Amino acid sequence: RTTVGPAMELLVGLRDSRARYRDKYLPYRLPATLRRWLADAIGPGRGVTGGFAWRGSLLEGNYDHLTVQLHFDVEDATVAFDPAWPPLEVFAGRLVIDDSRVSVWGERGEIAGNRLERLSAEAWRGDAGERVLAVAATLAGDAGDGLAVVKASPLAAMTGGVVDGWSAAGPVRTLLDLRIPLDDRSEPVVTVDASADGALLRVQPGGLVFENLSGRVGYASGSGFSSDDLVGTLWGSPVSASLSQAGADAPLALRFAGKGLPMAALFDWLQLDIPAVASGEADAFGDLLLRRDQPARLTLASDLTGVALALPAPWGKTAAEPRSLAVDLRLARERIAVDLALGDRVAGRLDLADGALSGGNLRLEADWLQGALELGGPVPRLLLDYLDLDGLPEQAGEADFDAAY
Repeated sequence: RTTVGPAMELLVGLRDSRARYRDKYLPYRLPATLRRWLADAIGPGRGVTGGFAWRGSLLEGNYDHLTVQLHFDVEDATVAFDPAWPPLEVFAGRLVIDDSRVSVWGERGEIAGNRLERLSAEAWRGDAGERVLAVAATLAGDAGDGLAVVKASPLAAMTGGVVDGWSAAGPVRTLLDLRIPLDDRSEPVVTVDASADGALLRVQPGGLVFENLSGRVGYASGSGFSSDDLVGTLWGSPVSASLSQAGADAPLALRFAGKGLPMAALFDWLQLDIPAVASGEADAFGDLLLRRDQPARLTLASDLTGVALALPAPWGKTAAEPRSLAVDLRLARERIAVDLALGDRVAGRLDLADGALSGGNLRLEADWLQGALELGGPVPRLLLDYLDLDGLPEQAGEADFDAAY
């Protein structure tokens, strides 16, 4: 008997137990939402050691003088913190229940193929009485496995599915922070911070392949994607890149700047089987905008310094001359529409389907010619509005037209 009346202290030690026996020791005074979460979250596993402590008054309803504690050191356990997220598997760590507060710590396990380096999880009652689960984890693994977590978790819906067509490979280290409401009073809060070193990223739609990619990519609920110091290669040339969003519902923007991008690789990427009109390398800038349920849009711009164009005057140029090039692509699932402008003398649209040119037209402007070149048929057609053969430049001979057409 104590100052609060009849009391009891019960201590139980466990060794080589199984996680499925945990329910025998869960205090009935735990909130129902927390008991349900513990029942659903803690899956199969082995309890290496464990303990149960019950201390307090035996008087009915005297909870103010009652303490219940439970701990398990587990191995090969499965923990599903939230059914919407991939579970933590082959986990080795400690589970502690101290009255209504639950803690999980560990340094070994896997989440969707990503190796766990550190885990801390806490469940508690907030100031407004809500039940909150916070999970902080450090993962290391392949970028492809990390991207798989994004696609198989609530992040897929949060990002509008804009990364569904992406694939990745290479080493990446990820910091994951989650705040998950256990009673549905609020929305989950997610923060992801991934650091890559020599990774490969394939972006679809767009068909862009970034190699040797290093830097940081982050995602946060409410603000969307961000990045720091992303560098790599595109078509074998150095490139810097960034990911950004003005908000979680805004378009995802992938911006990149390339140094000395080869024109041959550009034409291969555009899937244009045309003669070697352009040769050389040039710096270029690109923006890929990804919107929920809308075709992606990719724009490219360059001054083509370093690129020679084997075209009749005034469309041709030497490598040393600058000439603005603007390309705007709308990347629908089965068709790609390409708007392009070369200086103020060439502008038009190309239509690509199934990796081949299906149609299009180019508007040509010169002092001696005005017209449109129609593409996509068995033979290109040149429709003339104006032609002055006397004004034809002397250097525009047969060889130049053969190179162009």
